[in-house]
Amino acid sequence: MDSPVIYPGEDVKIPYLIMVGVFGAVSIYSQKPRRFV
Repeated sequence: MDSPVIYPGEDVKIPYLIMVGVFGAVSIYSQKPRRFV
């Protein structure tokens, strides 16, 4: 099965993961002070 066409899902996956990673990091960073204080 030769499919040189790149599916939109593959192209969107990377920016989506970056967004999720940044959002997760920000949420964790925001919760840290509350948790330890």
